[in-house]
Amino acid sequence: MNGIKFDLMSLHGLADYLRTHDYSKKGYICLPDFYAFYYIIKHKLPQRILNDSLLTLMDGKLIEVLLRIKGSKNINTISGYWLCRELLKTDLRHYFLGPDERTNSRMKENILKEFPDARICGFESLPFLDINHIAGNNSIRSIINKIIIAKPDIVWIGIGSPKQDILMNSFCNELNSGIMIGIGGVFDYMAGNVKISPEWIKKIGLRWLYRLVQNPRRFYKKSVSYFTGLVYLIKHQIPK
Repeated sequence: MNGIKFDLMSLHGLADYLRTHDYSKKGYICLPDFYAFYYIIKHKLPQRILNDSLLTLMDGKLIEVLLRIKGSKNINTISGYWLCRELLKTDLRHYFLGPDERTNSRMKENILKEFPDARICGFESLPFLDINHIAGNNSIRSIINKIIIAKPDIVWIGIGSPKQDILMNSFCNELNSGIMIGIGGVFDYMAGNVKISPEWIKKIGLRWLYRLVQNPRRFYKKSVSYFTGLVYLIKHQIPK
């Protein structure tokens, strides 16, 4: 849609792909939600942010609905939460790049408790950055140098889309090996900051409402963007 290419793959198919991936080859995987997709199109950000990835998969019911309206079939949405949990059970090496020290600390405690055999290489928090100050940022580059020393297979990034997608597109090639995967709000779920919605709520596309009810002050603006974005994309992207 609008020149952005989405790959069709199930959660189990993606997990199998990552279990057997050659991690000497660098790359990144995008899991944009509806807000990120809308933001990239509305603000005319370069399509390469998503299209240069190893895979770009849907994490959101509204994107699926739009693609089905345009005639796409056999579409699967991917949950970054369940993907991360599945891969923590493997012998892959993990590094977590998250939004703040408190979330990282709580997430680390929960992961070590639930997945004691997980191979964790490190946790790091990013300073808050404006979306226009991510590419080429020296603070991020210093963190990338720490990641290179740790030698993870997967770097999980949880600063929200499209910020995390811009970061991955800008810095992925500076790694010596391994891949980056953007999983946004999964850090909040795994830290226990936000309770994850039941699967049936996600399937009917109301995960945003579930998060809004839990934390209206934090998610109000983003929830409004879902409505304005839906109207915008239907008007500009769906053929009459």
